[in-house]
Amino acid sequence: MKLTCIGTDPAALYLGILLKRRDPLHAVRFIEDPYATSHEPTSLICNPLKPRFKLADAEVQIDVDQVLAAIDKVAVNTENRKFETAGLRHATIDPGTLNRVLRARAEQLGCAFEERHTIADLDAFGDADVIVAADGVHSRARALAKGFAPQLDRSSNRFVAFQSSQPADTLTTMFRTTPHGIFHAMVMPRGTDGSSIIVETPAEVLRVSGLDRAPGECIIAYGAKLFGLTLDRMLASSEGVWSTFAMVRNATWHAGKVVLLGRAAYTSHFSVGLDIRSQLEDAEVLAQYLSTNTSVTEALNAFETARRPKADSLQRAAAASLNWFEHVRRYAQKPFEQFVFSLLTSSMRITHARIDKAAPDLTRTVDSLVAGDTQGSNRPLPPMFAPIRLRDLQVPNRVVVSPMCQYSAMDGTVNDWHLVHLGSRAVGGAGLVIAEMTDVLPEGRISLHCAGMYSPEHVPAWKRVTDFVHHNSNSKIAVQLAHAGRKG
Repeated sequence: MKLTCIGTDPAALYLGILLKRRDPLHAVRFIEDPYATSHEPTSLICNPLKPRFKLADAEVQIDVDQVLAAIDKVAVNTENRKFETAGLRHATIDPGTLNRVLRARAEQLGCAFEERHTIADLDAFGDADVIVAADGVHSRARALAKGFAPQLDRSSNRFVAFQSSQPADTLTTMFRTTPHGIFHAMVMPRGTDGSSIIVETPAEVLRVSGLDRAPGECIIAYGAKLFGLTLDRMLASSEGVWSTFAMVRNATWHAGKVVLLGRAAYTSHFSVGLDIRSQLEDAEVLAQYLSTNTSVTEALNAFETARRPKADSLQRAAAASLNWFEHVRRYAQKPFEQFVFSLLTSSMRITHARIDKAAPDLTRTVDSLVAGDTQGSNRPLPPMFAPIRLRDLQVPNRVVVSPMCQYSAMDGTVNDWHLVHLGSRAVGGAGLVIAEMTDVLPEGRISLHCAGMYSPEHVPAWKRVTDFVHHNSNSKIAVQLAHAGRKG
């Protein structure tokens, strides 16, 4: 097989290594842009959900283990409070170091490397059986084939990354409130080489502070003073000093004989990381399918079917975490312990139970804050069963029944079916029951049997349901008002 990789993303280098291991006769060539610069900050490669990192290639595993920085402690601090706990294992890796390690192994196995600045079309690689687009977030190789439809969702935050000789053995997130707004920093160990620091803030805060126009030495001095850290070197990107994280998505990962790999295929916000890990695992699966006797098209189809759900799951977690950091001012006013708990669970993957195992005092305090005066027998009620106030509405617990279309109404009028359907959920103890999509116009219905709220006869029918809920439970009931739009 002849395989050409445009770009040297770690996943592509690992793919080349795996193919050469399987058959030294495979011809693997890497095309590099001599003018391309990449200064990626240190990345998380393990977290409490995936604390162990294992590759299929034992020799590469040994190489990578030597440049991993393992962490068992996590800390969060603000201007006047600090939280720290062990038991939440992470590991970090420097992408540049990983790239050098994998490249050395690829060269040793006979992979070829050549420099080429411009790539016009696929004709330049007509002899390749497979072309791998692995030239990063702003991939030019994606344009070689139609159908990828790349989407780069840019964060409303801006960040700058630093290298520091200051050692660190704890994954630390720091928050500082300034007259302009909140800045936060992630301090990630880099093993014996010190640490990496990523400073991030909303774009508006950056603009008001004037740091978006400040020279590099001023930014280093400001960051060092604000967070009390040693900042030796700034990692500038192609965007300049301050960068914008882009969540990369593609409609498909392969078109013809071109396949996306690494950051050209997808990315994950650095607060979650794991994208390098996931992409190395992608390379293992792709190598496996390319080594079968199936056609290239079948192999690429099977690869995407196997790995796409993993990437989508990772990006959902990363999007949730990114959203938390973009709106950190919403959480900054909470009591410190609740703020910390909110941060640790911001990806919606680290659960209450896992935090409770590592930091029981933290969860007990948070449970007490959430429960308020409603206490259990021995300890505070779990947050799920604690009441919550929404303006003037007191909901007895945090179990919510989401709206479910029943398609059982007659001319928009709800009936016994809805009484039983919604009433039983309320009697079952849900704190809030939301009635199905209820249309405000007859032509706004999806079907002739959708519920409505547009005729006088609808009012007593709905009142019958709501009266039952109020008289027979402590639940609250809401309605999802809607219009089906053009499909109505």
